[in-house]
Amino acid sequence: SNETAEQRLQLRDHLLAAVLLMGFAFFINRGIEIKGLYMDDLYLWSCYGEQSFLEYVFPIGSTRFRFLYYLAAWLELALVGPNIRWIVHINIVLNGLLAFFLYVFGWKLSGRKLPGFLTGMLFLLSRMSYYQISQMYGLMETMALWMAVGIFWCLFRYLNGRQEEQDSRMFTAACWLYFGICFVHERYMVLLPVFFLVLL
Repeated sequence: SNETAEQRLQLRDHLLAAVLLMGFAFFINRGIEIKGLYMDDLYLWSCYGEQSFLEYVFPIGSTRFRFLYYLAAWLELALVGPNIRWIVHINIVLNGLLAFFLYVFGWKLSGRKLPGFLTGMLFLLSRMSYYQISQMYGLMETMALWMAVGIFWCLFRYLNGRQEEQDSRMFTAACWLYFGICFVHERYMVLLPVFFLVLL
C-alpha cells in the first residue's frame, strides 16, 4: 500500500540520518585520544580498583551523590578495563546517539527532516559535544544532557498531546527523568521551574 511504502521511505531516511550523524561524530573527533587519566578521571578510575561495587556506586561521606552516574561509570570501566583509549570511542558513540535523538526532536517540532538533521549536526559541532569526548566525566555530561532533552521532549508532548491519559504519562515521565537527572549532575536541578511554567 501507499502508506506502507511511505513508512519504508521514512524509515530509510531516519536510518540514513543516523548513519550520517554517527559518521560525522567520528570524523570531527578523529584526532582526539586519551593517553592517560588525571585529576577527577584518575580518582574515579582509582576508586574503581579499590572499592566494592556498593562503595563505588553509593559513596558514603562524599560531597556529591551521583549514584546513577557512578553506576554508568562502573559499567563503563568494567567494559573498558585497562584500555582507557576506548573511552573516547564510547563517548563519540553516545554523542552520535544523542545527536540522532536531537534529530528526531527537531523533526517532530518542525515537521521536516532537514531542520532535525541540522539540529543534530549543530550539536556535534558545539562545545557541549566535543569537550566531553576526551574525559571519563564526559559520560556524566552526555547522560545529563540526554536526560534534560528528554525532559523537554516529555513536557512538549504533555503540552501538545491529544489524549488526557497520554498527557499524564508524559508529565510523569518528565518527573521521573528530573528525579534521575538530580543523581547524575546536580547542575540540572535548575530545570525545576520549567515544570511549574508548563503547569501554568
